[in-house]
Amino acid sequence: MWQLARRVIRQTLNDKRSVGLIMLAPLLIFTLIYFLLGNDDYTPAVAISQDVPAPVSQSIEKQDLTLKTYNGSDADAYLKDHETVDVVLDMKDNQLALNLREPSTKSSKALREIQAGLASLQPTMQL
Repeated sequence: MWQLARRVIRQTLNDKRSVGLIMLAPLLIFTLIYFLLGNDDYTPAVAISQDVPAPVSQSIEKQDLTLKTYNGSDADAYLKDHETVDVVLDMKDNQLALNLREPSTKSSKALREIQAGLASLQPTMQL
């Protein structure tokens, strides 16, 4: 058994194409995945309705987001018309409503920033 394993390893090491494929193919694939999915420099764009209370919009303005004003009409139509907007923050029935363009890393980054802004509004408990 060991002799067979040694023979296969020796034959593989002597075949330069196999060694290159074993070593370079994963590096190439991981590099492509990094460039496709690893976009940390992206600043998401959020459209905020004019109906959103001022303290909420001011706390979101402090986050790492590109903000645009939104007149409060149909959020889905606004997302279709404005391709640069990732999330629409709207006020419906006295509650905040979020409409996403699509579930992606860009939208999730926008949601994290919005949550951080809203968390700054909540009072902290001190014991």
